[in-house]
Amino acid sequence: MTTISEFISENFFYVFLAVIALTLFQRKYGKRVTKKRMAVLYIAIIIFALQISASLIMEFEFTDAYLLIWAVAAGVIIYFKKGVIFPFKYKCVKCSATLTFNDMVFDDSNLCEKCREKEKALEDEESKESEE
Repeated sequence: MTTISEFISENFFYVFLAVIALTLFQRKYGKRVTKKRMAVLYIAIIIFALQISASLIMEFEFTDAYLLIWAVAAGVIIYFKKGVIFPFKYKCVKCSATLTFNDMVFDDSNLCEKCREKEKALEDEESKESEE
């Protein structure tokens, strides 16, 4: 009986679609969110591969123990690429203020609104000085 593989095979497609839908929402923010958009795509690939492996286990009537092979492989990939796959921060990297959901998911800088405004003001000031 392959209950875990059956559950993953039947239900993870909806998780995959939700993750892909998130990348479509991120697209609206353009270049501000390129790293996090790629991270979400990597997560979607891992979820899709998990669903495909569960479907193959169901098709060939293997046991759920074979799913462990994929889980270990995914764990190794996630461990070695954790900086690329999980660039999402809960706190601002400068002042440690809690970020909003939009700042966590739709902005690569991982800065709160106040710190982002300060950084933009500094950039504007530097660009004015370089023009003169």
